[in-house]
Amino acid sequence: MDIKLLHEKGFDALLSLASNPKDVTPELAVHLWLIVFMTGVGTMKAIGKLPHQNSQLVGVLELLGGAVFLPGWPKLQELTGITVVYSYVFGCALIMSALGMVIADPKKRVSPVCWIHAALTLLFVHQQKIPPIMIFNNPIPSMAVVGGFIVYGFILGYSRNVRNAVEENKEKTS
Repeated sequence: MDIKLLHEKGFDALLSLASNPKDVTPELAVHLWLIVFMTGVGTMKAIGKLPHQNSQLVGVLELLGGAVFLPGWPKLQELTGITVVYSYVFGCALIMSALGMVIADPKKRVSPVCWIHAALTLLFVHQQKIPPIMIFNNPIPSMAVVGGFIVYGFILGYSRNVRNAVEENKEKTS
């Protein structure tokens, strides 16, 4: 079973998977896990239930990546004109940006959960056989593009952490 069948049959297909787990391919397992985990954890962070540095922004990115773009909703494709492939790439890029922001916190940098989900996200991109992405008329492997977003997220998270530390220091000294 693949994600397209889930789109066609909806909740009935999920119930079928629950009763026949042997129908779940490794690709579908990774896809569903990223959708469920990123949506759930992203929601919890976005509403402030899993607080850490930058957690609410991280939560919004994870929620958007997991719930909006990774499922490859046909209605989203209809409304925006983006293909399912680019929906996957955009969702994975949001997730990798969020994970980069998390590892910008030195306490979270060693978190195996973050690194496992970064690896699962890259595995998902690899499993989908997403073609190279054209950037300035040069084909860049999609895994490199998506993987690069963890660096972007790290820089964003680190700069936010530095700004917050400077603001806290100003408050203490005034």
